[in-house]
Amino acid sequence: MTSPSTITSRWKFLIIITASVVLVYGQTLKFGFVNYDDDELIYNNQKFLSDWRNVGTAFTAHAFIGAGGESVYYRPLHVVTLIIDYHIWQLDPFGYHLTSVILHTMTAILVFLLLETIFGNSILALFGSLIFALHPVQTESVGWIAGRNDILLGFFITLMMISHIQSLRNNVRIKPYQILTPIFFTFAIFTKESAAFYLLLLPIYEICFRNKTLSEIVSKKNILKFLPIMIILALYFIIRLNIFGSLIGAEQMYGKGKPFPDRLANIPGIIAEHLQLLIAPFSLSVAHPLSDIIWLKQPWYFVSIIVLLLFTIALWRSWRKHPILFFGLAWLAIGLLPALNLFPMPKPILEHRLYVPMTGVALAVSFGIDRFSNIFQTVKFREVLFSILIIVLAILSCLRLPVWENGITLFSDAVKKAPTDLHSNYSLARAQYDIGNYSECNQTLDYYLTLAPTDPRVYRFLREVYYVTGRRKEVAAICKKMIELQPDNPQRYLEAGVIYEELGQPDSAAIYYRQGIGIDSSVAQLHFRLGIVSERIGQPIIATKSYENAITLNIRDADAYFYLAKIYASVSDLRSAIQVLESGLSIKSPSIDYLTLLMDLYYKSGDETKAIELKRRFNF
Repeated sequence: MTSPSTITSRWKFLIIITASVVLVYGQTLKFGFVNYDDDELIYNNQKFLSDWRNVGTAFTAHAFIGAGGESVYYRPLHVVTLIIDYHIWQLDPFGYHLTSVILHTMTAILVFLLLETIFGNSILALFGSLIFALHPVQTESVGWIAGRNDILLGFFITLMMISHIQSLRNNVRIKPYQILTPIFFTFAIFTKESAAFYLLLLPIYEICFRNKTLSEIVSKKNILKFLPIMIILALYFIIRLNIFGSLIGAEQMYGKGKPFPDRLANIPGIIAEHLQLLIAPFSLSVAHPLSDIIWLKQPWYFVSIIVLLLFTIALWRSWRKHPILFFGLAWLAIGLLPALNLFPMPKPILEHRLYVPMTGVALAVSFGIDRFSNIFQTVKFREVLFSILIIVLAILSCLRLPVWENGITLFSDAVKKAPTDLHSNYSLARAQYDIGNYSECNQTLDYYLTLAPTDPRVYRFLREVYYVTGRRKEVAAICKKMIELQPDNPQRYLEAGVIYEELGQPDSAAIYYRQGIGIDSSVAQLHFRLGIVSERIGQPIIATKSYENAITLNIRDADAYFYLAKIYASVSDLRSAIQVLESGLSIKSPSIDYLTLLMDLYYKSGDETKAIELKRRFNF
C-alpha cells in the first residue's frame, strides 16, 4: 500500500512538472497559425471541421481530406482533436495551442510515472520527465499545432507501456491492464503509423526486466498473449490498404525517390544528425534538407559511421549489464526506425519525429547521470547536475519557441539556416503574401527562381503577386515564360490570352487562344474566350463557331449560351437566339442578364405568354 507521504511527494512532483511545462511553453498561447499544414488542416478547413459527422470520415480517409488534396497520412485521432478544438475555439489559435500544451503536460506526467516504475526512484523519474518535457527538440511538436499528432502518439505509447508493465505483475488485478494495453495501442496506431514500431518495446521490456530469453519471447504462449495487438495491427493495415491502395502509401506521392541502396547508405548520416539534435540542440530548424547535412559529406560521413558503431556497441554492452540503459537506448533506436528513409519520404529529418524517442533519451540520460554521480557518492552532486541540465534545456526551449509564432518567423529562421531549401523559401513567400507584404514576397520568389529557374509553381505564384499589385505587363511576361516552360500545356495559353484581354490587346489574346486550341482542342474555355475576343475584333462568324464549340465541349457553360444567343440576336435571328437560351435554362441558375435577354426576345418575337411565364417562374 502506498504511504500518505509517498502520495504527497508524488503530487509535489506532478505540480513541478506541470509548472515547468507551463512556464516554458505558456508563451505559445499567444502564437498564431503557421502556413505549414495548419492552413490545410485548420484555417482553410472550416467546412470539414465544423461538421461532427466528419469524426467518422476521419477514420475512413486521409488526414487532408478536408483540404481536397492528396495525402499518404492517415491520422484519424489527430483530426478528431482538431474537430473538437474547432467546435470550442472556432479559429482562435489560443485554444489549439492550449490543447497542445495540456497534452504535452499530461504526456510528461505519464513519462514520470513510467520512469518511476522503471527506476523505482521518484527523484530520478522527476528529473527524467523534465528532460523529456523541456528538451528543445520538443518545441516543434508543442509549438506547431499540426505537429500535435506526435504528442498524442507519445501519450498513448506511454500509456501502453505503463499498462503492459502493470499486466506483468503477479497479482489478481492485472487483467484490466491486459485489456488496456491493446486499447492504448489502438489509440496510438490510429494516431500515427509509427506506433507499429513501438510494439517492439513490449518484448524488449520483458527481456530487460523480466529476464526472458528470446526463445521464451517467441514461444506460442507468449505470441498468443500479443494476439489481440496483432489483430488490431492487421485491421489497421487493411484500412490503410483500402484508403491508399497500399500498406505504406509513401510511394504513391513521393515515388521511389533515391534508389534503395542510396537510401541505405544515408542511414549513418541520418542517425548522426538526429543524435546531434538530441545532444547539441543548437541548430534546430523546420528544414533539414539532406543536401545540407554535413554527416553525408566527407570526412564527416566516415565519422557518422563511427557514431553508428559506437551507438551499436553501447546497446550491446548494456544488454545484460545495465538493463535500464539498454531499454532507454533501445527506445531511442526504435523511435529512429521510421526516420531512416527505408520507405521513401520527402523529409527524412524532422524534429517532431523525436518527440516519442525522447522518452528513451530521458531514461538513458537519467541513468547515466545517476551512475556518474555515484562515483562521488553524493546525492547533492547528482541533483546539481540534473538541475543544471534542466535549466539549460529550459532556456534553450524558451529561446527556440518564438520561431513558431507565425509563418514569417518560422520560415525566416529556416531560410537563414538552409538558404537553398526550396520548400522553406516558397513557404516564406506565401507567409509574406498572406499578410500583404508583396514587395518582400516578390524578392523571396526572385531568389527562389535563382535556385530553381524552371519551377512552374513559383512562376504561377509570382504571376499572382504581379497581378494583385496591378503589374499587368509583368504578368504577361510571366505568362510567356510559363509557355516556354510548358509549351504543351493548353492552360498556359489560356492564362496568357486572359491577361492580354485585360491589357486591351484582343488580337494578341486571340493568337494565344488559337495556339492553345492547336495544342488541345478539347479545352472549352479556350473556345469560349476566343469567341469573346473574336466579337471584339469584328469577327462574328468565328465568334459564333467558337461559342458553339464551347457548348459542345461543355454543355453546362451557361455563359457560352448567353454570348451565342447575343450574336444571333444581333443579326435578328430571334428564333436561334431563343432556342439557344432555352437550351441553357436547365444548365444552372441563370443570371438576371440571361433572363432579361430571353424575356426581351420573347417580346420581340411576339410570344408574350412565354415572357410572362418566364417572369413568374424565376420571380424577377
